[in-house]
Amino acid sequence: MGESMAVIENKWQELMPDAPFEYAFMDDTLQKLYQSEMQLKKASQIATILSVVIVFLGVLGMVSLNVARRTRELGIRKVLGASEIGIIMLFLKEFLLVMALAMLISFPLAFLTMKRWLETYAYRIQVGWEPFALVGTGFCLIIIILVCLQTTKAALMNPVKSLRSE
Repeated sequence: MGESMAVIENKWQELMPDAPFEYAFMDDTLQKLYQSEMQLKKASQIATILSVVIVFLGVLGMVSLNVARRTRELGIRKVLGASEIGIIMLFLKEFLLVMALAMLISFPLAFLTMKRWLETYAYRIQVGWEPFALVGTGFCLIIIILVCLQTTKAALMNPVKSLRSE
């Protein structure tokens, strides 16, 4: 590489003796151009991970609080013959309804934001429905798992204990 650069510099001096020999490698130039995009990518990945953790902790807290508040109701339902699956489905309906409403609001906003951001590039791609379906399915599965785990503990609990403590 050093020999090649020396040969090129000698040839440059022969052809253009008054002009200074300045060079840059294309990969370095492109790296400088996309440095801000790489920083934005890293920051958005960190922000995404933090927001997902916050969402999961929030859902876990909401489910735990909801189960704790409704312990007496769950005891009464169990005494009156409700099954564990029925109790779990009661909580699942509530949380999945909220999740569906959140997706109805957030997905169009995210789609428009991504579309506008991608229009600023020279090479454009179309935003499809696949990322939204993947994210929605993933969040719904996580919510289902969290709700099932928290409500199963309450549904399997002896209803006499919950009614006696109230």
